[in-house]
Amino acid sequence: MNSLIVPGKVEHVRMVPVHHAFTYPLFFLAVDLDELPKLDREVSLFGYNRSNAICLFSKDYLPGYPGELPEKVQEVLKAQGVEEAIARVMLLTTPRSLFPVFNPVSFFMCYGPDDSLRCVLAEVKNTFRETHLYVLGDDSRENNSYKVYETCKEFHVSPFNDMKGNYRFYIDISRENIDVRVNIFRDAEAVFTTKLCGSGVALTSGNILKTLGKFPLAVHLALPRITFEAARLHYQKGLRVFSKPIAASPMTIRTSGPRFFQNYCLQRFRTFFSKITSGSLEMSFPDGSSEYFGTTNASPSARIKVKNYAFFTKAILGGDVGFGEAYVEGYWDTDDLDSLLRLIIANLDVADDQ
Repeated sequence: MNSLIVPGKVEHVRMVPVHHAFTYPLFFLAVDLDELPKLDREVSLFGYNRSNAICLFSKDYLPGYPGELPEKVQEVLKAQGVEEAIARVMLLTTPRSLFPVFNPVSFFMCYGPDDSLRCVLAEVKNTFRETHLYVLGDDSRENNSYKVYETCKEFHVSPFNDMKGNYRFYIDISRENIDVRVNIFRDAEAVFTTKLCGSGVALTSGNILKTLGKFPLAVHLALPRITFEAARLHYQKGLRVFSKPIAASPMTIRTSGPRFFQNYCLQRFRTFFSKITSGSLEMSFPDGSSEYFGTTNASPSARIKVKNYAFFTKAILGGDVGFGEAYVEGYWDTDDLDSLLRLIIANLDVADDQ
């Protein structure tokens, strides 16, 4: 089988505005997606969609896409207009070990019939429970043994980096040796570099035991390590913290849900709009879902697109002023502001009862 367990390490180096570097040992998997059912049957310490010493669950990847992992990847490629023939997909990822883990980045390596790397899906997660997908393909080039992809930075990950710059992905994968680097460039200069590398061995129960013996808690330490390094950067080195921007890219395939008080204010909004007697309203949320109020196709008809759940608290606490400020700050938008205002005016009697 092609699937591997890979003992290795992760390295981060920050060059500006202060120098900061660390290296941690870890292990990860390089799994041929077509082998998942066979691995589940034949490798006693590996589980697919069930808990085990190490395991993978389809629900942990590519949220919003249906099916098992191979079907999810095909759906993404189809949605993104990737026309290359894909013969197999190799997933580089940190597995669960009995319990869920925080997995900062996973790579779906898509190979053609000639076994050449045709495209890569890089699934990036942040600590706000958001997930972004970078589709890397047409603009690749060769650099020594590396396949190189470059794309604009579209997703907030570190609170010590703003949204400026480009990602440059360097990928070098042989049968056993894996070297993946993701660097941030600004004005053609590398300002932040990361490296994930290791030498793989066959994914067998014996090798799983050996690896867990060498790295007993490694997969569960990603979040504690992130927190520790963030504390060093902020409190020891005085690095500025950037506020998290609204996740506006359509490739952010999962956004963070509302917090407790935001959810309370959202329920207040639902109560209000459920009582409207004139017109119709569609309200869409950051997770892509929508709700409908009023009488279908009735006039006036309006749509609110909520981009940030903070909109609900700002509007509830600030009233008309908060509603307007939230619009200016980009927390919500509408296709037709005039229709929305006419809808609200037509239902002022409902507002007076709230």
